[in-house]
Amino acid sequence: MSSEYKIKLRWLIIISTLIRCIFAFNIELGNDEVYYFTYAVQLDWNHFDHPPLIGLLIRFFTLNLNWINEFSMRLGAIFLAAINTWLIAKIAGYLLNERTGLIAAILYTASLYSSIISGLFILPDSIANTFWLAALGSMIVVVKSEDRILKDNHLILLGLWVGLGCLSKVHSIFLWLGFLSYILIFQREILKNKELYLGLILTAVCFLPILF
Repeated sequence: MSSEYKIKLRWLIIISTLIRCIFAFNIELGNDEVYYFTYAVQLDWNHFDHPPLIGLLIRFFTLNLNWINEFSMRLGAIFLAAINTWLIAKIAGYLLNERTGLIAAILYTASLYSSIISGLFILPDSIANTFWLAALGSMIVVVKSEDRILKDNHLILLGLWVGLGCLSKVHSIFLWLGFLSYILIFQREILKNKELYLGLILTAVCFLPILF
């Protein structure tokens, strides 16, 4: 990404993050946020309706529950929203060009769901979206890149991203369903890559806490 677009993207991330921080300080926790706080208080391999990563995320940004307030509770979501903005810019830039990447980042930031609901409030979507975008980025590299080593590495990374996504929200497993359907129809040669199966195994390993 050229310096011009890097600077604009950087300022977009900084300004949107500061705005989220201001809102985080001044808005009381919602019912869902209070509910997910209990996941951090009582860590478990899996909860009634969600995997454990949301609780671990809250634990990490509240310094193991030693710094608890509206801002610290939401800090994980705010931090990951900044990462997501960068990821969406990289994905769109890889698909077309740097200008497209910046436009995608602006649209992502303007979205009520991605910028406020999951980008400010601490919800399972806050962390699931990061791994979802990372998985999409790896998929795009696999299907578009001509570099064999790069493709192989991203097939393994895809397994990790989907696995971590499943530990955030179980329905992230549908990423594999979509990707496998695509390669079965359009790029069957990928089925010959052993890294594809290593990625699937990695996802299965990440899924073990939920089954346990």
